[in-house]
Amino acid sequence: MNASKSQLTGLPPAMVLTAELDPLKDEGQQYAKNLKAAGVKVDVKNYAGVTHEFFGMAPVLDVAKKAQADAGMALQKAFKAAPATQTGMGGSGMTEPEPAKE
Repeated sequence: MNASKSQLTGLPPAMVLTAELDPLKDEGQQYAKNLKAAGVKVDVKNYAGVTHEFFGMAPVLDVAKKAQADAGMALQKAFKAAPATQTGMGGSGMTEPEPAKE
């Protein structure tokens, strides 16, 4: 929340998930606005009728399953859009994992 626009500029795309009944919802929404103002591509999703810890409750909440699926899709999209090789991780490149063999 206290990061300046210059500190946020150049960050990779982000997904911000908030819960309707979360006391931190406003902070999440403001963070997404700050990222957007810094030119960062942001996808914001607010899930109705749930509290702060809903994301980890997929065994009992369908909306949590939806949020987890949304997050997974965003990660898949981000990994597909990322360059095949990235530096800064001990000098090794990052590539997509091999499909699991059955």
